[in-house]
Amino acid sequence: TNALLAAQGAAQVFLAAFVNLSATAQAIRALAPRGVEIICAGSEGKPSPEDSACGEALAALLRGEPCEVSPLSVFRRAPHAAHLMAQGYTRDVELAAALDSIPLVAVCRDGRVEADVAGGEM
Repeated sequence: TNALLAAQGAAQVFLAAFVNLSATAQAIRALAPRGVEIICAGSEGKPSPEDSACGEALAALLRGEPCEVSPLSVFRRAPHAAHLMAQGYTRDVELAAALDSIPLVAVCRDGRVEADVAGGEM
């Protein structure tokens, strides 16, 4: 994606979503980086509300603040999610909005996306 291309050259690239938000924040904090750049993927070259909200929630967790966003509320207002729900994919949207439901950390290594168990060796 364009977001992964934008992250080329970074020392470490994590892929966060609402489903693995806390695990990703924990993995980033464990590295104690001097700085973190959050790149929201968007859709078709434009920002998307769900990606922006996820990025803001990740930033809050990295600052030690609670995640105060309701992912399902965000998705219900997002045009792409509304389109998916209208096509009968409501359950898929609900699964994507399930905060911290997947205890994995997704990382990009050598151009490949890999999953690490949260709290495990990275």
